[in-house]
Amino acid sequence: MIKNKLRGKKVLLVLDDVDEHKQLQAIVGNSDWESKSGTRVVLIITTRDKQLLTSYGVKITHEVKELDMDDAIQLLKWKAFKTYDEVDQSYKQVLNDVVTWTSGLPLALEVIGSNLFGKSIKVWESAIKQYQRIPNQEIFKILKAIVGNSDWESKSGTRVVLIITTRDKQLLTSYGVKITHEVKELDMDDAIQLLKWKAFKTYDEVDQSYKQVLNDVVTWTSGLPLALEVIGSNLFGKSIKVWESAIKQYQRIPNQEIFKILKAIVGNSDWESKSGTRVVLIITTRDKQLLTSYGVKITHEVKELDMDDAIQLLKWKAFKTYDEVDQSYKQVLNDVVTWTSGLPLALEVIGSNLFGKSIKVWESAIKQYQRIPNQEIFKILKVSFDALEEEEKSVFLDITCCVKGHKRTEIEDILHSLYDNCMKYHIEVLVDKSLMQISDNDRVTFHDLIENMGKEIDRQKSPKEIGKRRRLWLLEDIILVLEDNPGTSEVKIIRLDFPISDKQETSIEWNAFNDMENLKALIIRNDI
Repeated sequence: MIKNKLRGKKVLLVLDDVDEHKQLQAIVGNSDWESKSGTRVVLIITTRDKQLLTSYGVKITHEVKELDMDDAIQLLKWKAFKTYDEVDQSYKQVLNDVVTWTSGLPLALEVIGSNLFGKSIKVWESAIKQYQRIPNQEIFKILKAIVGNSDWESKSGTRVVLIITTRDKQLLTSYGVKITHEVKELDMDDAIQLLKWKAFKTYDEVDQSYKQVLNDVVTWTSGLPLALEVIGSNLFGKSIKVWESAIKQYQRIPNQEIFKILKAIVGNSDWESKSGTRVVLIITTRDKQLLTSYGVKITHEVKELDMDDAIQLLKWKAFKTYDEVDQSYKQVLNDVVTWTSGLPLALEVIGSNLFGKSIKVWESAIKQYQRIPNQEIFKILKVSFDALEEEEKSVFLDITCCVKGHKRTEIEDILHSLYDNCMKYHIEVLVDKSLMQISDNDRVTFHDLIENMGKEIDRQKSPKEIGKRRRLWLLEDIILVLEDNPGTSEVKIIRLDFPISDKQETSIEWNAFNDMENLKALIIRNDI
């Protein structure tokens, strides 16, 4: 049992979502820890079954209440406007609509407020329609975690023990919390123990050759538990050489999993004003909205590398030199930089893949990349796409495949039949996620690699059966579908670019468009 493992220690133990007495008995035994084991423990149990707590001898419980309308409005205003004061009256109705729709659920209000921070009333209205039609996935996950099954009342009478983790003690006081526990930083010994468990699955002594690297990791992370867990898990079962190499890498370039933990580490953004700490905090992200909602005031958008810098990066990755290379490579180097538009990650992947290769291999590889995206680059770019809601993914693919280059208002009109009045919101999200840009003349544009990624995602959904794709934009694919039972086609959007040759025009079965029952948008463009 845990009790035996923790004998004589001082701990905070949280048992989450317990629904059976035997679970408590199996994990912690009886409730008389301190008297029998010498262990000093704060034991927190979350459950929907009050009787379970009573039978276990728990004397102090706290039942969570729903927020009333005023408190819910205040929470939503803070998340969306960073103020508790009155906001523009035009937002009054949408604030009420959100609170009503969420039934005042705090986590739902926080998610929606953060997503709509700084947005116009039009975007709010569009987003609310979207939420009412298709649940926001973040809220959906929160609800799943909170409520589990839906048979609360029948089993438990809706009794809850609430645990709140926060860096703001005043928040707990104002909420009426009477029992608090302050988590201390790990000392060197405890940090070493945690790291050993994650990396070696033991608390016992490990090979002495690892002693220095263990100390180095704890020192570099300042004993931060989450960082120790990530690094230990990543290096589980690895040799001392891999450890040494990884530590050098971490010290030079932050591990991305640890970087995501920064939000948990730094809390609010008002460090200096509250704590006297002088800190320069640099956050890299593809999500502009994340920075806005966190209160970041100074941002810098990374520009594409110019031709000279891009060539230098590519040469280093492919030849391990910044000096002149064989002149026979000059054209292929230029071709790669042009095709990638100087995107550093793409240059690094391609350069590394072609390290030490002949000019013939370079030329062959470039042709292959232009036809089907390199999988490493594809996976890197696809991270932002995977983070989108399902309907946002669909909008992104519709635009990349069929309406790139149109004005924003034109795109909203073209796709209105598919997404009602939610297009303004979807476009805002895609811009915030750095997946598209709006040019000075209000046209929607993409990086070439982002566009290629979108088209490849669409192609992969039905690589062989073209008629089962949602979008068509290549003339040869359109002709094939029109010739082959167009009435059974699942295609919803077609983009047809003119001018086309007389031979191609005669190949098109124009009347077959009438048989495409699922077709929602036919876009005919002429040199846009």
